[in-house]
Amino acid sequence: MIRYLPGLMLLAVTACGAQMAAKPQAQPPAAKPAPQAGTQPAAPDASASVPATAAIITVKGVCPAGPAKTTPAAASGEPCTTTVTKGQFEKLLNALNSSNQGIAPAMRRNLAQAYVELLAYAQAAEKAGIDKDAKFIEVMRLVRMRTLADLYRRELEEKYRNPPESDIQAYYTQNLSRYEEIKLSRIFIPAKNPSAQNKDDWEKKAAQLATDIHDRAAKGEDLEKLQKEAYTTLGLTISPPSTVVGARRRGMLAQPEEQELFALKAGDVSKVEQEPAGYIIYKVESRQTLPQEQVKDEISRELFRQKLDAQLKSVTGSVQSEFNDQYFGPPATPPGAALGTLPKPPAGSTPRPAPGGMQPPPKTPPQ
Repeated sequence: MIRYLPGLMLLAVTACGAQMAAKPQAQPPAAKPAPQAGTQPAAPDASASVPATAAIITVKGVCPAGPAKTTPAAASGEPCTTTVTKGQFEKLLNALNSSNQGIAPAMRRNLAQAYVELLAYAQAAEKAGIDKDAKFIEVMRLVRMRTLADLYRRELEEKYRNPPESDIQAYYTQNLSRYEEIKLSRIFIPAKNPSAQNKDDWEKKAAQLATDIHDRAAKGEDLEKLQKEAYTTLGLTISPPSTVVGARRRGMLAQPEEQELFALKAGDVSKVEQEPAGYIIYKVESRQTLPQEQVKDEISRELFRQKLDAQLKSVTGSVQSEFNDQYFGPPATPPGAALGTLPKPPAGSTPRPAPGGMQPPPKTPPQ
């Protein structure tokens, strides 16, 4: 169990921080539910009133760290006592709690109990001479390197977490096209009908109807009305899909579609897109460039990621390594490399079933 205790403390603090971070922003106060029978309401957190010098943990049977001292208790044969002040304990918590989130009293108690067990095990291990064992020294060397690496990364994260306004403004100006947004509607006309008596005639009729519907949409007719009319004309009894697609930004569509649709003006209609499942006609209802304030957080995250990645790569990129294949064996072959590179299917080429058994347009971007 001893090897799990440091991880227990770290995981407990991390989990606590994640729970705090997941809480929504301040909401209007809601009525407090009545406590259930047999349960006690949580006690208020009074830790702030405890002085930093006050002892909050007293451990009997564990001697204080440092040079051995003969205390009156030890001279009389009584077990040693170690006390931990609030300041000492919170110094430990602050070192582990990278998210700087508040820790509930119950969680602090759990961490304190884990810390007491660590003290007990550490004292027993030192009495057994494990702290002088070569394995312990080597493990601690590795732990030191890992801790240094973790703290270095944490320091970088804090450094780059909040980029200056000038960097955000510059990034927004240089990448303005990334924040273009179009609102789309769409008509979908099935290309096949398995239940049709004469499938060839039905498919020719659907192809011609797609051209006619496109021309009428380009003249400004309502897409919802044209969508319903297309299904009625083709004798389809299932409900047609909604024409509403919603807002899309660059990077959210397949590349050929994106180039065509973002080149259109508000009110323009795309060409008829033919897919195995059917014919698709898009209409750009509106377009806009999102204001900087609306995408500020997104830009901050992107700058944070870029700067952090660049700094980390500068650390590892300056180091070169060679491995002895006789000792380690040859490098592992990447999965799938022996079979060659398989061709990727075209973007959006996998159709998904639509209500009523018909296939929706495979190029439909995710909502």
